[in-house]
Amino acid sequence: MNLIESADDQINLMRRWLNEAKEARELLEELPTEVKELTGSASLTMGVLSITVYKSTVEVIQALNRLGVVFSKAEVSYSNSWYTTGEVTLATGVKLKIVAYNIDAPLNCHIEEYKETVTRYRSVCEEAVDEG
Repeated sequence: MNLIESADDQINLMRRWLNEAKEARELLEELPTEVKELTGSASLTMGVLSITVYKSTVEVIQALNRLGVVFSKAEVSYSNSWYTTGEVTLATGVKLKIVAYNIDAPLNCHIEEYKETVTRYRSVCEEAVDEG
């Protein structure tokens, strides 16, 4: 591939991303106001609208539940806060995936530090010996 073909590929890729972003915006416009106004990010990839919510309250989770999102059990993220994931297929046929960070701790749960031994590997190469 020459440089012009490479540039053309980049242009086409950016056009696809722009079209996906426009389609994501159109899909977001159809969601309830309380969902549209959440702080986070959204993207559309292969027909799946992925939404990341940065700060989630009980009210946020309830609003998403009313939309039909079923959340999994809360987990601890690498930043020592709680998060959950959920998904629903909208009436339009679009699959909606949600990751909600910084949710309140589940009842009777807390985060505690623990240490874990991890085995790692590295390459060790010996120099060839010239016996000449």
